[in-house]
Amino acid sequence: MSNYVLNIGLDSVDRGHYLIDLPLQSGPPVAKELNALFLKKGFNDLDTGPLIDAQATSKILIDKMETFQKKLVEGDLLVVTFCGHTAAIKKSLKFLKNSKNEDEGWALFDRVFFHFEFWELLREFSAGVKIILLVDSCYSGAMESIIRKHKALHDPPIFLEKHKKYYNTILTNSGKPMHYEVPPAVAIITSSAENQKAQQIQDSNKLTFFHEAFKKEIEQEQKNKSLTNFFDNMSYSMQLIQELYRTPQKSFAQFFYLQGHKHTDLRTQTPPFGDN
Repeated sequence: MSNYVLNIGLDSVDRGHYLIDLPLQSGPPVAKELNALFLKKGFNDLDTGPLIDAQATSKILIDKMETFQKKLVEGDLLVVTFCGHTAAIKKSLKFLKNSKNEDEGWALFDRVFFHFEFWELLREFSAGVKIILLVDSCYSGAMESIIRKHKALHDPPIFLEKHKKYYNTILTNSGKPMHYEVPPAVAIITSSAENQKAQQIQDSNKLTFFHEAFKKEIEQEQKNKSLTNFFDNMSYSMQLIQELYRTPQKSFAQFFYLQGHKHTDLRTQTPPFGDN
């Protein structure tokens, strides 16, 4: 059994597409620190390091995930972490969520990478593979809510048509019904609910409350267990993260277990990671 990791952090994006800057000082430091932590514990990042700013494009992310699809076999573990902005789109691009009928995605450097695209990538992993998504962004709970949608995007692709240069590859999929037959076991830990902002620590370290809570939990677990054991006891670990993750605005971490089949029965009551 092998363990792999992909860490993504952004503090800047392509202004030519977004028309605004999207600074997030915590993005790169979180990705770099997590990468060092996982490498120290024997995880493999394919010798490429974290995806930072201009490296964090949709093409590079897809290429990385396709490489992992080919490498990982039953029993292997992949951890994907993201620290950046979540974009909400309803005919136009914005970063304040006002409606449930919006389409969300990660604001990668070149364009918005919609959550349905990520689920399409997950579908190509083998059964028996374990995947952890650690998502530290505003509205990150939307990573799980996508499974309740019956088509890839809510609205006619007005925004996509307007920006064909960036989204032409997904325009043909935008109105298709979604299929959620995801063979691997997937767990998602998010720093906020679907309609909630995440909180950043305002200090010189430029990290986040959620990241600090995750690190503290790892440190506590490591006194008696390995990092892999942490992921095999995720319910207990998540309880500690929730206790450690306290912000003045009362943002809260969320935790989801997901495993193959269709969207109607995707959520499972029993964790798929051998939780004790």
